[in-house]
Amino acid sequence: MSTDASEEKYGVKLYDMAEALLTVIVVISVTCIGFWIYNAITGSLWRTAAQTEKDLKDRGVEQGEDGVWRIKTNKVMTQENYVDKTQRAFVNAAPAMSFTKGKKKSGKTE
Repeated sequence: MSTDASEEKYGVKLYDMAEALLTVIVVISVTCIGFWIYNAITGSLWRTAAQTEKDLKDRGVEQGEDGVWRIKTNKVMTQENYVDKTQRAFVNAAPAMSFTKGKKKSGKTE
């Protein structure tokens, strides 16, 4: 019996079996390396996201359980403050709400 590499055993040539085994080993190796690289990248992304979330929480910004972002402040808005701000907004917006055309800043019409 010869020990030639092309010898058929069970109807398959030996070098075909070796090639198939080598292909499987290469695929498994590439897959393992790919997962390792993926975990290295996503792991650093998760660490960065966790650090950003911690920084935001230190600043008073956090996300509630319902997914809504909340900002913690020590300011109190009373009704008087609310009315004052609303009135100031209307006064500042008054020039833009003018319905007369052709007025200049000096008040003269064209």
